[in-house]
Amino acid sequence: MTLGTIMSFKKTIGLMAIISCFCVTVGAQNNNASNHVVNGKYFHEFAALKQKKSQDQKYLVASAYEMPLLFSMIKKLSEKLKIDQPCYVYFITKPEDDGYNAVEAAGDLNENFQTLTFLFIGEGAFETLSDEQFEAIMAHELSHIKNDHYTKGLKLELGLIALNALTWAGFILNQANLAYPILISLGSLLGVLAYSRSCEREADHDAARVIDNPNDLGDALRALHNRNNTPLEQILLKYIDFTHPSVHEREAYLAKMAQAKQISS
Repeated sequence: MTLGTIMSFKKTIGLMAIISCFCVTVGAQNNNASNHVVNGKYFHEFAALKQKKSQDQKYLVASAYEMPLLFSMIKKLSEKLKIDQPCYVYFITKPEDDGYNAVEAAGDLNENFQTLTFLFIGEGAFETLSDEQFEAIMAHELSHIKNDHYTKGLKLELGLIALNALTWAGFILNQANLAYPILISLGSLLGVLAYSRSCEREADHDAARVIDNPNDLGDALRALHNRNNTPLEQILLKYIDFTHPSVHEREAYLAKMAQAKQISS
């Protein structure tokens, strides 16, 4: 090993050490920022609910009587979106168990194959978002219910599972070209991911139409993105978030919608 090689190696190690220190520092700053509590009205309402309920429960269920401000807001947004209110609203009080700090709309089928709708609200959403941002995120999730994304996604996935099963069965029985089932499987995966991203964009646009300022939704997405991901993850997700459009892209088109709404008003 020559002297030049040794010096180059030392420089590389030194640079890596500097980068590591920088990442640790930024990560600490990010964690401090994520621990900042926004004292909005929905946060206070949720905090009061937690005091009344058992602290050992991971999920809490509240009534409109216990959280009138939240349920009034959900009702108002549901009316604007012309949908029925969600069947159930759950609050996740221990998001650290599964990394869940956001808001999510979900669905299920009852015995009559009718869709039941749910809202899951993580404690971190109450802590991280201002009232306006929280309402914007709720509008986004309710838009998923409006567009029946759960049922449509379920049908798509079941159809692709059947297609893949038939393709692989044909390969096994007929000793066909292995490339065909592999390509079908890869295409199915890409199709599901593309569908997921299109659903997010559709929900963004519908939510932006019923809230006062579409930028509130962009700010909420950014705040939750920063809270739930390390600095390295934030960089990676800018380029490889397969299930959602990047936060940067969403902020951009929401800003354009906000500008258009301001001009029209």
